[in-house]
Amino acid sequence: MSTTAIVTGCGADSGKRSGLMVGLLLLGLASSGIAGDQARTLPRAFQKAQLGMALGELMRLKPDLAKSRRLNLATESLSTTPTDPYLQRIVYRLHTGTLYEIEIRYRPDRLLYGVSGLLSRLKGSYGQPTVDRVEELDLDSGDLHRRRTVWQDAQTRITLLEREYFHDGNKALELTLTLTDLELVRLRDLAQDEQVQRKMQEIPIPLSDMELSPGRGARAGVDG
Repeated sequence: MSTTAIVTGCGADSGKRSGLMVGLLLLGLASSGIAGDQARTLPRAFQKAQLGMALGELMRLKPDLAKSRRLNLATESLSTTPTDPYLQRIVYRLHTGTLYEIEIRYRPDRLLYGVSGLLSRLKGSYGQPTVDRVEELDLDSGDLHRRRTVWQDAQTRITLLEREYFHDGNKALELTLTLTDLELVRLRDLAQDEQVQRKMQEIPIPLSDMELSPGRGARAGVDG
C-alpha cells in the first residue's frame, strides 16, 4: 500500500490528536475500500491482564502496581517495569475502575530483525491490518518519523506505533503496542471531555453582564 502522510498542527487541541488521527485514518481507508483481515478476533489480554477487568482484580494479579498509580482527569494509569528482556514498560489505563487500555513498550534492540520482525509476528497472529505503517507528521512532537499500524474488530483496536526521534544527539526508536477496548475508551473520552470543559470554565476571565446573569439575559431576550 502507498505511504500516506497525516499532518497535525499545534494548538490547544493537540491532546486529542492521537484519537483524531486514528479516526481519520480508519475512516479514509474504509471509504476507499481498503480493509484488513476481519475474520480473526483480536486478543484482549496480555500476561493475564484482561481488557474490562476491574481495578481490584488487576491489583490482585499485579500488586506491585499500587505504588505507580496516577490520576489524570478521567484516566487512572498504573505502570510496571517487566523482568522480560524484550519489554521496557507496561502501562495499564483505567476509567471508573475498569481497565480499558494496555500499552506495551518494547526494547527495539532486543527484537530479532527489529521492527520488521515484530510486524511479521503481529501480522501472522492478527492478519492484515486496516492501517499499515501509515506515516504521520506530528508538528508538536518533534519526532523524525511516526508510523502507525492498526488492527481492529468490533470490540478491540490494537495499534503499533513506531517513533523515531533524537535523544542526546543520537537517533532513537520507540515501539509501543496498545490494546484498546473501543466501547470503554469511548466512555472514557466522553468523561474526559466533560472534565476538560469544567476545568476550562474554572479559569477566571472578564465576562459580560449577559454571561454573568444568564437568566436575566434570557428574560431580556424574551421581553425585547
